[in-house]
Amino acid sequence: MIRYGLLFAAAFALAGCGSDGPSVSQVTVTLTQGGTIIADGAVVESAGMDGSTPTGIIATQNTNSSGQTTFAVPASTSTGSLCFSARRIGSSSSNCATLNSLSPAITLDL
Repeated sequence: MIRYGLLFAAAFALAGCGSDGPSVSQVTVTLTQGGTIIADGAVVESAGMDGSTPTGIIATQNTNSSGQTTFAVPASTSTGSLCFSARRIGSSSSNCATLNSLSPAITLDL
């Protein structure tokens, strides 16, 4: 009887480990350049990056007057990751993370 109890306890403990789903339901991106807020700047949400080019684009949104925009996090992507990127003449910035390790707020500094 004890053996079955231990087996059940081990299975229950493992069930809570290693979630494959998103760690957050939305991500707020702040866009800056040298620490200065960029209002009305385009930010891209994508499944990956090829150098400085987003791949598997999910959405593009412009920042508000505070330099922020909030994206919904999909339940899954083709890569298991989610990237946010922005570019202006002469500069670009990106941040990628696996879905289960996303931060609820990131800053892209161009």
